[in-house]
Amino acid sequence: MNSVISEDVSNLAYLGWVLQESGFETAFIEADAHPEQPYEQLLVHSRQDKQGQPVTVRLLFAEDVLRAIYRQAGQDIPESHSAMLQFTIWLPELRQFPAERMAELDQLLNALNQQTSYGVFAFNSLDGIHFRHTLAVPQEDPDARLVAEVISGLAFQSLRFQPHLQALAKGQAPLATILKKVQSQAGDSHAHH
Repeated sequence: MNSVISEDVSNLAYLGWVLQESGFETAFIEADAHPEQPYEQLLVHSRQDKQGQPVTVRLLFAEDVLRAIYRQAGQDIPESHSAMLQFTIWLPELRQFPAERMAELDQLLNALNQQTSYGVFAFNSLDGIHFRHTLAVPQEDPDARLVAEVISGLAFQSLRFQPHLQALAKGQAPLATILKKVQSQAGDSHAHH
């Protein structure tokens, strides 16, 4: 895609427009919309989970986050010609996780991350359990087709393993049983390739 981006439209806003034209529902968040997150964000709704809820992918340029941190410290960071585009999928039902199961969660996240072709499941207190991936893109003209493909792949990966995380969070099965299901699912997917 070789389009000229207007000087008054950010790369992320332009990417949102292109993704909308490709059939994705998007929401652009301005840098000054939330004081605690002073950088642009693009929310892209892709696929639906089993409850019919859209899987939301947050895109942001990691350099914008760094610039905000440096700006707050009164410093500048050098400009580059490429940027790291970070994709994050929140798993809404898993924002809170039982503290007594955190050690088991770490084991399950490790097992799941060994089964994903790209992206990682992670946990932190701000996002809860989430799935994220980072992609280096040209800063001036990010390839919207590639971004759309990554969004679709990440949504598939997160939905594929979400039931295992929910089972652990809700105490529906012991960790050993869940890990066996993960291994069995991995064996099934390798048999189909």
